[in-house]
Amino acid sequence: MSLERDILTDELVLSVDSLENCSNVTVDGETYKVEESWLFGRSASFTVNERRSETRYVIHSNSGKTSDVVVVKLSGGSNQGSSVAMELASCGGKLTARMEPSGQVNLIFKGVRNCSNFDILSHNGTPVDYETKKLQEQSDGTRGGSFTIPNRFKTAFLNGVVIVVKSNSGKHQDRAEILFK
Repeated sequence: MSLERDILTDELVLSVDSLENCSNVTVDGETYKVEESWLFGRSASFTVNERRSETRYVIHSNSGKTSDVVVVKLSGGSNQGSSVAMELASCGGKLTARMEPSGQVNLIFKGVRNCSNFDILSHNGTPVDYETKKLQEQSDGTRGGSFTIPNRFKTAFLNGVVIVVKSNSGKHQDRAEILFK
């Protein structure tokens, strides 16, 4: 799953890829069938309505027995910076990527239950060697923290990183592609 801004249309797009046990996505009460493709498997893309502060995507099987919920929360504006939030389906909790008016990009983790590490895997499609960071224990038993994306990952052309939040065992993990401009 990724949330990125389309370079050509400047629209924010949520892409759901490689669905195995689910073939439907429900958004605002309307259900969309996700068809199998020989090249990409079951995949779908949705343009996010940026005038709304929150949009809920329910990814589910025909029977409803298997499902996940992705909530895209948008806030901010050009004067206050901007942010994009996403629920971490496997790890639990929430990740917010926030660009400050200064151009600094922060990752904020809250309420993470099943994972304790995060790592930057690639920058603009190129794998990077970035030291895995530990999320901090919170007083309520969850994990969280705030981390600044190093300036070396922000370039004049494409600006994007792929991060992974994962458990020590590898049983739980969520990936996010974060594009900033």
